[in-house]
Amino acid sequence: MSSKVIFLLALLCVSLSPAPAAAHRPRFLAGVTGDALVQKACRGVGKYEPECLKILRATDKLDKGDSMDLAFFTLRYVESHAYNLTVEIKKAAAEPDLGPMFQSALAECMEQYIPLDDLVEDGINAMLAEANSDSRDFIDAAITSMDICDGQLQSSYEEEKADKETKSDSSPDFQIAEALKQHNEFLRAMLKAALNIIN
Repeated sequence: MSSKVIFLLALLCVSLSPAPAAAHRPRFLAGVTGDALVQKACRGVGKYEPECLKILRATDKLDKGDSMDLAFFTLRYVESHAYNLTVEIKKAAAEPDLGPMFQSALAECMEQYIPLDDLVEDGINAMLAEANSDSRDFIDAAITSMDICDGQLQSSYEEEKADKETKSDSSPDFQIAEALKQHNEFLRAMLKAALNIIN
């Protein structure tokens, strides 16, 4: 099995692996509870809304009546999976046959993902301190980091495709870039779900 296929399978496993259980917290945000709260969290997050609903509904240990607990779990979920993704980015960057522009894009993604854990953690701490505005700012900054990574991946692929007439959507660079972009989009959706709760 090629290293490219292993990388793509690893990304899938990262998405499906369990996240840490949310710690019990007192009610923080007023509003709806139960499944209605889950629906509110996932509404409008994009094409991964069904996955968002499935993840939050399937968490047996989560108190879905506590909006703070739901936001806490969602942010921890992103934090855990973002860390795992950095490991996969490092593995991809070590591939010797990737184009130089794509390798540069992967390096930029690493630069964006390294502080992402801290941004999410800061968002959690601000939320626990009842500083909603600060929490939203940290989460927005995390989303921006993912956007920058996406932009670098797309630009590098377009530049290399223009430079090499034989470049196609089946190339290893494109396949890895698409896998990363999809995972970025999924984690963005979960961060937006947390914002929906905090807002």
